Amino acid sequence: MKKPTKIPLITLLLVLLAGSAASAQPMKLTVEETVRIALENNIDINTARMDVSQAQAAVDEAFGYAYPTVDLEGNISHFFEKPKTPFPKAFMDPTAKPDEYMLFEMALGNNYEAKIQATQILFSSAVFTGIGASERYLELAKKSLRSKMAATVTDAKTAFYAVILTGEMLDILKQSQNNAEENYQNVKAMYEAGLASEFDALQVEVRVENIKPQVVELENRLKEVKDQLKLVLGLDQSVEIELAGNLDYKEFKLQDTEEITSQAMESSYDLNILKLKRTVDEAFVDLEEADYYPTIAAFGNYTRSGSSNDLDFLNWGSGIFGLQFSMNLFRGGQTSNRVQQKKIEVLKTDGNIRLLEQFLRQQIKAQVLEVERVQSQVEAQQRNVKLAERAYDIAKVRYDEGTGTQLEIKNADMELITARTQLYQSQFDYLKAIFTLNKLTGSVEEQLINEFIDKK
Repeated sequence: MKKPTKIPLITLLLVLLAGSAASAQPMKLTVEETVRIALENNIDINTARMDVSQAQAAVDEAFGYAYPTVDLEGNISHFFEKPKTPFPKAFMDPTAKPDEYMLFEMALGNNYEAKIQATQILFSSAVFTGIGASERYLELAKKSLRSKMAATVTDAKTAFYAVILTGEMLDILKQSQNNAEENYQNVKAMYEAGLASEFDALQVEVRVENIKPQVVELENRLKEVKDQLKLVLGLDQSVEIELAGNLDYKEFKLQDTEEITSQAMESSYDLNILKLKRTVDEAFVDLEEADYYPTIAAFGNYTRSGSSNDLDFLNWGSGIFGLQFSMNLFRGGQTSNRVQQKKIEVLKTDGNIRLLEQFLRQQIKAQVLEVERVQSQVEAQQRNVKLAERAYDIAKVRYDEGTGTQLEIKNADMELITARTQLYQSQFDYLKAIFTLNKLTGSVEEQLINEFIDKK
């Protein structure tokens, strides 16, 4: 028999380390993958899905009131002391006086009864109105789910590009750091050769040292925005992520403001939710008014009973069927007051709808102006970056030729950093403005949301 091969300890350790390294690979995400993960994992969406399931159960429950009910009940009992009743003694003894009584046992010791009863609602305004109200509430829950998804998509994209923006700014600063270090090496060599002053060398070295804490600060900021993105995605904070994407500017062709406003009035998530809430409020008015109408139900039952002093029961049965009519005639004005309260809820929702419509119109106008402003700012910053790059190149050439100073290089580098930073910030602001406008008009990734809306 062959002896089992022993695996060397060093080999085992290498395998374990390799597995650990593989598991530590960062999760690489594009913006599309980021949005999908957010739709899958976001806590608010999962809560909204449960609200939809709860509303669907309420619909099923409402239909249940229109179906027949069948109840079965039974009991068995034993008298440990039988009930007695007074009885004129004269019935048993003719010689007894009329006012003489005796006690007789009027029941057998063992008794049972089994009963089955069926009831079917034939007419009930409350039942039929309740079905309609629950269906409207289900539609409201579905609209709320869609709104949560749209908000999550917007938040996920914004958080994704916030990470990209911070990464780009860190790259700019690191590039400036490299430029400063390269410049420092050149000035240091020139100083050692007697071609540059000690002041120039010290000035460049200070510039290099000043950038280092700024790099550390941005690196920490990058970690923070990544953690915020993980929160939106529902990922554990220990998961490492790496994003694939950039802030490339793509001009978004805006429609006329009136057309955008009209679309918002038609498709706004928040406005549609309020309009649906109004239909639910109206359904509750109908539900309270249903108390004015009668209820008619058919019923039938069959009972089987038996009694004995031992196990030899005397058995008998009885059955009945019929119609039951009930109607509220007076309850001290309770119904009318409940109806009034529900009608006030409808009026309050009407007011909220009008207020939201006014707010949306104002928001659309402001957001269109914001998109146009940032759009022009991006175009201006693109020109500024080209000018700043050219100015930095000229400052370096002038210093190398001995006609310029380190101050010119420092100022040109600062201007370049500022121009690039402002460009990326403007591109981020532009994307964010577009995301906000899409959310206001109810046009956030409709195809993707439709794909996820019915997912269990």
